[in-house]
Amino acid sequence: MQQNQNFSHFNLQEMKDIRSLIVKLTEAVQPKLITGENENKEEYMQYNREKRLFAGKVVEFKLKHPELSSKEVDWDEFNLLFADNAFFKSTILCLQAILMKMDNTRLAYDNEIYRSALTDYENTYNNFESGKTRYEKKYNDLKEILSRIV
Repeated sequence: MQQNQNFSHFNLQEMKDIRSLIVKLTEAVQPKLITGENENKEEYMQYNREKRLFAGKVVEFKLKHPELSSKEVDWDEFNLLFADNAFFKSTILCLQAILMKMDNTRLAYDNEIYRSALTDYENTYNNFESGKTRYEKKYNDLKEILSRIV
């Protein structure tokens, strides 16, 4: 098998550790998450760039001119929400970056696995062509699938 990539493989302990960390992460964030059954989900989905800009401007005024801020707003709660939101955003960006790199790596592995499978198919073909009957079923099955790919 020719390798164009320098693959670094996980051992079983590393896989177990990563899965354990994912479980711990899930358990840590679960109590803070709003479920998908929320009746305001449609409204939440409408939160866009302009609304973020508006809320950001309110924060800016609160910081620079606190005397102009409404007394009817629970600013302690507002600040907690703002901090949590920033944390969610930065964490999501980090996780998305990890997921994208993992998916790109998975695709590279898929390609290498496919290339190895083609090498095996070529070996099967050569054995079949040389009259080794044990390879007939394997060759025919693989040939049928491969004909749909290429």
